[in-house]
Amino acid sequence: MEFVGTVDLATGIPSGLGVRWRMPSQIPPSNEQDQIVHTEPSGLAFAAARGLLNLKQSDIVTLAKISEYKIRSLEAKRPVDEQSQKLLRTFYEINGIEFLGWGDVSRGVFYGVGVRRIG
Repeated sequence: MEFVGTVDLATGIPSGLGVRWRMPSQIPPSNEQDQIVHTEPSGLAFAAARGLLNLKQSDIVTLAKISEYKIRSLEAKRPVDEQSQKLLRTFYEINGIEFLGWGDVSRGVFYGVGVRRIG
């Protein structure tokens, strides 16, 4: 894992704070890196987004108007209808979360998946 973001040295104000899985030095990773680089099946880290906003799943149910079952499934990366996925992603983006990561379509994996605060 790696922490991301900056701190203005003059004011001490942080911005863009977040966390993501470490990126490989090249994509696709070399055979040696392939064993140590974490990949995700999706570029959306919903549980990390919720954590960055310091909210509970029950809060997201109320605020985003998505069932708790679907939130749990999305956070566990289990299949859920595309509409719910888009709705939850939009909710987080409206609330200042940026999703990070790069996809390798040829292999069906995502690297550097994580989140950070924007604005």
